[in-house]
Amino acid sequence: MTNPYQSPRSTLAARQRPDVRSRRFPTQRLVARFVSTMIWITAGLGILYCPSSIAAVVSRGIGAGASDVVATAGYWTMTLASGSFCVSLIFWAVRLWTGRPGAAQVVIRLFLAEVAYLFAVASICLAPEIARSIGPLVGVANGGLMAQFGILLPLWAPLLLLAFRIHEIPEPVQVR
Repeated sequence: MTNPYQSPRSTLAARQRPDVRSRRFPTQRLVARFVSTMIWITAGLGILYCPSSIAAVVSRGIGAGASDVVATAGYWTMTLASGSFCVSLIFWAVRLWTGRPGAAQVVIRLFLAEVAYLFAVASICLAPEIARSIGPLVGVANGGLMAQFGILLPLWAPLLLLAFRIHEIPEPVQVR
C-alpha cells in the first residue's frame, strides 16, 4: 500500500533500482575503493602531465615544416587519446567508488583498451618511415599513461576486480 501523497510509480522505481552498496561485501568495497584511489592518483598525474608536454612541444616548433605534418597530427591524436583515457578513468573510478552497477566492467574495458592502444602505438613505430617522424613524440604524447604503466595498474587492477567479483552486476528486483 502506498501513502496517499506518494505516487505508486515512485515506490515501483525504488524497488527496481538495487542498492549495490548494501549487496557488496566489505572486502569487495575495500578492493573497489583501493583500485579507485590508484586510478585517481595515476590518472590525475597523467592529466597534470599533458599540459606541460603540450607547452614543451609547441615551444620547440613541431610542425613548422611540411614534413612535420604527420608528426604534428600524430602528436595531437596521441595526446587526445592519452588525455581521454585519463579523464574517462577518473569518471568511472568515481562511479566504482560509489558502487554503481556496471562501473567495474567499464573500468576493466578501459584498461584493456589502454593496453591495446599502447601496443598499437608501439607497433606503428616499428615502421621506419613513421618511426622517424613520430617516434620521438610517442613518449612525450603518451607520458600521461606512464604513471599507470609504471606500477602496471592496467594489468593487475582488472585481475583484482575480477578476483573479488566486483564486475558482476546484481540482478534487478522483479516487481509484478
